[in-house]
Amino acid sequence: FFKFGSRGPTGAMGHEVDDWLSLATDRSFIPLGALVAYGVNAPDERLGSAPLRGIGFAQDVGGAIKRNRIDIFCGGDARANYVASHLDARGPAWVLLAR
Repeated sequence: FFKFGSRGPTGAMGHEVDDWLSLATDRSFIPLGALVAYGVNAPDERLGSAPLRGIGFAQDVGGAIKRNRIDIFCGGDARANYVASHLDARGPAWVLLAR
């Protein structure tokens, strides 16, 4: 889903994606550029699972990302690879809007 450029992978918006901050979404459900708060129990090699709570930006899309599914770009280190390879969990997410 991600394209590698000179500085790092870029998402559908043409910007470099950041570890643990960039999200892939279904743009018909959560628009690109949206700010999303989320919570999930992420896989952890030592603990089994650990809470992962954060705020991310919808910066990419993917063929498997449908409706309310979100994919977190974890990065390229060993921990990120482990989490990305094993993360398939349900959790709440909120699209944050200005009032």
